[in-house]
Amino acid sequence: MRQPFSIFRNIKVARVTTGLSQREFAERLGLSDKTISAYETGRAVPPAIVIAEIAKVTGVGVANLLNDESNSKNKNNILNKLDEIIIRISNLERLVSGTISDK
Repeated sequence: MRQPFSIFRNIKVARVTTGLSQREFAERLGLSDKTISAYETGRAVPPAIVIAEIAKVTGVGVANLLNDESNSKNKNNILNKLDEIIIRISNLERLVSGTISDK
């Protein structure tokens, strides 16, 4: 079965490229290493907020995490906009929860 957007493989590649073990990666994200394993193998799909955090920790854009390597120019534009939306949602959730200020 084809994995949607190849996100599972891309999460692992981003983590390994960053030089983090699953345990270190999980700690930085505030998750368990079992959860990271589930994301990397496709047993679980990370929610948008976690995808945004993975992007931040690894320095890989959300669009690149979602990229399935069969991009067209239009698909790239959509993914870039999705990246912006997810980051905005993440910031709004932090603002509401009080982890960042509005300044």
